[in-house]
Amino acid sequence: MQKTIYRKKEGESLFKEAYDRTLQEWDVPYGSSYVNTRFGRTHVIAAGPKGAEPLVLLHGFGFSSTMWKDNIKDLSEQYRVYALDFVGDINRSVATKQIESKADCANWFSDVLDELHLHKANVMGMSYGGFLALVFAILLPNRVDKLITICPGASLQKQKKQFFLRSLHAGIFPSAQNIDRFIRYMSADASKIDSTIRYQFIVAMQNCIPRIKVFASYLTDDELQKIEAPTLLLIGNHEVQYNPNAAIERAGRFIPKLDAHLIKDAGHGVTLEQPQVVDQHVLQFLQK
Repeated sequence: MQKTIYRKKEGESLFKEAYDRTLQEWDVPYGSSYVNTRFGRTHVIAAGPKGAEPLVLLHGFGFSSTMWKDNIKDLSEQYRVYALDFVGDINRSVATKQIESKADCANWFSDVLDELHLHKANVMGMSYGGFLALVFAILLPNRVDKLITICPGASLQKQKKQFFLRSLHAGIFPSAQNIDRFIRYMSADASKIDSTIRYQFIVAMQNCIPRIKVFASYLTDDELQKIEAPTLLLIGNHEVQYNPNAAIERAGRFIPKLDAHLIKDAGHGVTLEQPQVVDQHVLQFLQK
């Protein structure tokens, strides 16, 4: 049985209140539901016209699907958007079995698509979600239409030791001050990040522990060459986990159908810092 993500019993209500508070600020109509997978119940937030081309969103590590608050209006105008809470991370999904490998990740995603009655979908991920999106494109090529990976965790370059240590420090000593300092470290300008999302992340880190065994990791040349889907790569020019130019250069060498852009005035939290710029690139790419 999967361990709970909550540090203490009272942490569950505190986190869910923060989650719901962020979701209430979504400025589009949405539906909230659960689908069953072999790894537990996955929470799905759906928005946009039913029957429209599907776009699946995968959130960053320690965040949740509510993080798409500043993107959802643009993305859901023409697409049926499904924002997934990855099982084991800090969100409203309920894991019953731990995901322990990339193959498990792919099986979870396949289960979700089956439950949503989607044979194939456009897939977009941010940070850890960007890593997952790449993994799905590699292992499930027939189920990924177009791929959008935004500042993917590791994947294209090995993460800097400082990034790992700062992440670890914020998780072990989750005071509001330490977490806020970590947010500022990851951002080019932390003042651009929505205050409600920042609050949810602080509450999440203080009251929860992600129960994930598969961490973002470096993908081999052979793995990247297996990606068949047209791919959009977006990375902030102030990315801190690795050299953004080196990541784009390597992706260009090994991902066959790549469209890559460096986003100005953004750090690791590209979608949170420059949501309108991201949306513009994403929609132009999807509509090609």
